Amino acid sequence: MIVLPDLSHWVTEIKDNAPLFETRAFKTVPDDDLQIDKQQSPCAFVYLSADKSGENGLLTEVRQPLSGMITIEIIMRRTATRSDQFNETDSDNLRLYRTEVISALLGKLLNGQSTAIEHVGGQLIKKDKKYLKWADTFTADSYLSTL
Repeated sequence: MIVLPDLSHWVTEIKDNAPLFETRAFKTVPDDDLQIDKQQSPCAFVYLSADKSGENGLLTEVRQPLSGMITIEIIMRRTATRSDQFNETDSDNLRLYRTEVISALLGKLLNGQSTAIEHVGGQLIKKDKKYLKWADTFTADSYLSTL
């Protein structure tokens, strides 16, 4: 049996504990051409972005630790106008959205995990006149096992 982090539980945690995302959190990698309107903003996309297996410590069966890197990509529509392309509200909103997502996940021990969720870091992915895209990365440890 292979046990990987169940991202459905991550989405549920965001929907239940981050009110701004209650209907707009998805278990998928967002398309680069994704267009969202003001009613869909902000959106959170949850996906496994990397993982690393540890050494098998057992002699009779396989049980390897697996550290998964889970990315939560936040896409928000900007409030910029033609005369004010860079609005302070966008920065404030992004901080608020990130705080909600991080608070919803940090320290949780979800199904299939052997350690609680930890925040690794975040980065701005894209900024243009219509959208901001930010990615926060978290780790969650589980096991690969033949049991």
